[in-house]
Amino acid sequence: MVDLAEQLLGKGIALSIYDPDLIPENLIGANAVYVAQHLPHLKMLLRDDLQSALADAQVVVITKSIQSLQPEHLVGKTVIDLTGQGKFTQQNAETYQQIPNALAA
Repeated sequence: MVDLAEQLLGKGIALSIYDPDLIPENLIGANAVYVAQHLPHLKMLLRDDLQSALADAQVVVITKSIQSLQPEHLVGKTVIDLTGQGKFTQQNAETYQQIPNALAA
């Protein structure tokens, strides 16, 4: 997902990241080196809570299951679901695109 964030930022797209499992200070070894090389400003992009990450979002890219993400959070937003889980539907969002097995590779 670092590559996706890097590409979006490279295109000038404003980006916020919410991942309750990602703590930059805990990255070690190859993961720390990769993030430092490709997304050195990760800390500035991370949001502490889901609400702040979604506040100004027009597009939401779902890359993993997050329990606190509910259908009402996606109303009026374009959603790209890379998890293939089908938890959300067109009814939940302005535009919804599920890409099954996108993260399987």
